[in-house]
Amino acid sequence: MAVDAAKDPPAFGQADVQEPEVPPSPIEPLQEEPPFSPRERLRTLSLPPPSPLPPPPLELEYESDESESDYEFTHTINDPPALRLAYLNALADHIIRKSPVRDAETNLKNTLACLRLAARGIFGHVNPLTTLKSIRQHLGLNTSGLLKQDPICDICYTRYSMEDVLEAELPATCTRERPSCPGSYMKIKSSNGKTKKIPAKVLLYMRIIPSLRYMLLRPSFIQLLREGSQSRQRERPHDTYYDVSDGLVWKSARIGLRRVFRRDGTVADEPITPGSDTHVSSLGYGIFAALNIDWFRLSKKRSSGAIYLAILNLPRYARYRIENIILACVISGPKEPHLEDLNFVLEPIVESFKRLYAGVAVQVYQENLPPTVERLYAYPTMVRNFRGQISEV
Repeated sequence: MAVDAAKDPPAFGQADVQEPEVPPSPIEPLQEEPPFSPRERLRTLSLPPPSPLPPPPLELEYESDESESDYEFTHTINDPPALRLAYLNALADHIIRKSPVRDAETNLKNTLACLRLAARGIFGHVNPLTTLKSIRQHLGLNTSGLLKQDPICDICYTRYSMEDVLEAELPATCTRERPSCPGSYMKIKSSNGKTKKIPAKVLLYMRIIPSLRYMLLRPSFIQLLREGSQSRQRERPHDTYYDVSDGLVWKSARIGLRRVFRRDGTVADEPITPGSDTHVSSLGYGIFAALNIDWFRLSKKRSSGAIYLAILNLPRYARYRIENIILACVISGPKEPHLEDLNFVLEPIVESFKRLYAGVAVQVYQENLPPTVERLYAYPTMVRNFRGQISEV
């Protein structure tokens, strides 16, 4: 599904890409680079190379993301326009105007009743939807699939699966070693005389790759990417830094590399194959991102954290708008994890960036044209706000 040669111009940047010959199907799992060490640095974001072929896939296989790549909602186009507008208005009542679900659904039913009375309202063969849940699913706006809950140890944040929780028996002591942890990852919940095994604690994640896919189908997001690309092409004084894109890392960051640990203890990044490394800034779609970690105190004895992704290619005024960031993880607390325990929290996020570093196929909005299929690459940086001090990790 990735496109390597050019026909149609991309949404922004200099590279051309080839229009796919067949409609996109669920995207196959991509191969990744070997697992990072706990001390390895995260990387930043980008998209398809111009003339050279994209770097070969790396050597780790991940699960299929078919559930994350469902773009097909053509049946919504077949709805009568008046009915589609009624659906969108009902969702706007609830999401934007903060109406309760019951009130929004009542207003929707009243609107549908009025449309039935109109001469050209709803056609006889249409059976309208009357719940917000069914409308979200029908319009492809059900974002609950973007969320993922991972069971963890209630002390050290070691991650487990729901299968581990269901198979465990009390006290379900944490299996972490070096050092050992006395925490637990399962507890028993009683309700109406019945008992149920549940995680002792969970971390809530937002899936990064499908979230980016949603963003790249938004006209406003693509327009902001174009605006940011145009601003970086303006001539500036040699010794003046206006933005992060004027820095050395932006210009020197590369993909298509493999980290090598030598016997003498030194570490180096080498091309996976000869000529596979490519400068991120030279890609047709060069998206960089910053992974931010910050903490806030809910009460005197409870502190919670947020890990969120900001797209640095956007203009500065738009980077941290709520619609343009991805809340990658919420750390509920009550205490901040130790720096070593933070590695467990970051594992799913790092795995997503490894997939992006190898490249994933995405659809990109183009005005008056079907979405084009591009290949998205990643090279993220991480920024940590710890006790009021901001540092790059």
